[in-house]
Amino acid sequence: MCRFALSGRLPGALSLVVALLTLGGGCSQGKTTGTVSGEVLYGGKALTEGDVHFHSKERGIGAVAKLDSSGKFTLADPLEAGTYAVYVTPPRPTPQDPKLGPPKKAPGPPIPAKYQDPAKSKLSATIKEGPNPLKFELTD
Repeated sequence: MCRFALSGRLPGALSLVVALLTLGGGCSQGKTTGTVSGEVLYGGKALTEGDVHFHSKERGIGAVAKLDSSGKFTLADPLEAGTYAVYVTPPRPTPQDPKLGPPKKAPGPPIPAKYQDPAKSKLSATIKEGPNPLKFELTD
C-alpha cells in the first residue's frame, strides 16, 4: 500500500511526478500476495542444502529461498498471487582466494538436473492470498 502525505503546495512539475507515481503503478496497491514456506524432499529425505526458486515468466517476477538443515524454506517477502515455475539448485560454491585455485564444489546431496532447470523441472506452485505451505518431492 502506498500513502503520500503532502503538506503545503508543490511546484507544478513535482505535483505531476507525485501524481504519476501514485496513479501509474509506482505502488503495488490492489495486488494480492501470499506468504510462502515449505519443504523439499529428495528420495523421501529432507534436502538440506540448496535454493528453491519461484519464477513467473509471464510477469517477469520471482523469488528465491534458501533450504535449511531440515529441508525447510521460507520466502523473506510475500509473493504476488499466481502460478510459478519452481526449480531447485544446489548451494553455490564458497569463494576462495584465486591463488588457491578454483573454488571447491559445495558439499551436499546431488539434485537431479531436471529439477535445476525451470523449463524442465515440472514443479509449480499456485500462490494464493494468505499462507501457502508447500511440499516438493524430488525423484530420480
